[in-house]
Amino acid sequence: MVGAVRPGSSARLPDGVEAREFAFGPDVAAHRAALAGCDRLFLLRPPAIEDVQRQLFPVIDAALDTGIRQIV
Repeated sequence: MVGAVRPGSSARLPDGVEAREFAFGPDVAAHRAALAGCDRLFLLRPPAIEDVQRQLFPVIDAALDTGIRQIV
């Protein structure tokens, strides 16, 4: 299981959860790296994101590119 953490975060995740840095935005290559090897994505839109097309669409594109089969 993989858990997304903000770049530079010192967040601790439960045992067995691999932390991968992730930041919303247009960097599809970074999203692909964070999603590599995953087959499902739980995507929660942070309230601070106002430009959904610029901030979230690249995440969805990367998910489809890396073989994500289910997005919730």
